[in-house]
Amino acid sequence: MNAVTPVRGRKPWHLPGARRATVFVGNFGSGKTETALNYAIALANSGDEVKLLDLDIVNPYFRSREARAFAASRGVEVIAPIDEYELADLPILLRQVKGAIGDQTGRLVVDVGGDDLGARVLGGFSGSLTDAAVLQVVNERRPFTDSVAGARRMYDELQAASHLEITGLVANTHLMHETTIKVVRQGLRMVEKLSVEVGVAVEFVAIEQTLLESFGNKEEKLGYPVLAIERLMTAPWEVSNKRGPIGRPPPVKMPAGVE
Repeated sequence: MNAVTPVRGRKPWHLPGARRATVFVGNFGSGKTETALNYAIALANSGDEVKLLDLDIVNPYFRSREARAFAASRGVEVIAPIDEYELADLPILLRQVKGAIGDQTGRLVVDVGGDDLGARVLGGFSGSLTDAAVLQVVNERRPFTDSVAGARRMYDELQAASHLEITGLVANTHLMHETTIKVVRQGLRMVEKLSVEVGVAVEFVAIEQTLLESFGNKEEKLGYPVLAIERLMTAPWEVSNKRGPIGRPPPVKMPAGVE
């Protein structure tokens, strides 16, 4: 997996946001968990010791904890509730969370629940994350972030809820399997406008690996480092030929027309 394509003379992972701890926040459907997981795996591929802390108490379908075994096979330790607590909607691993945040060895990637509700979980740990990169993942094709005004409102809400300053933006505009390079470029233009308005940089663009491959080296023309997304997370209702390696199996009885 070619995780990050360096552009403008940058070497892989020589990014302003690549500190010891990187926190990903964003609204529901932004692709935050997929981005966080791929980012963590890419760090592990570069030789770092990486822990992925799952603080998502909002989304029952797309949580980093679903990827525990898969991530371990890629060199990433996932810290999240286990066994009968796996689907809990409470941050019940306070000791493990504090330990991971306080550990100064290796890299820490934090996946925070969607919207301001999920970001509130960070409030209790904000004092320990003062040197973290906090990146807002923005998908211009989602209802609440389909304009600069909406994305700015989400930016303000996430900062207020988490008690942390967002230090950078991630352009992750997509339409699942219907994403085109045109969709990616349109989303990037909106995120660039948001960047100017809030005064923080676009750290990188996240694009699915298969899309990058179909367009050769055109990603370099985007002008930003690129995180190549290996689509891993899938929901139970997704059709069989579109499912990734991570996610709960479909229910016994699927809706009509879904195979």
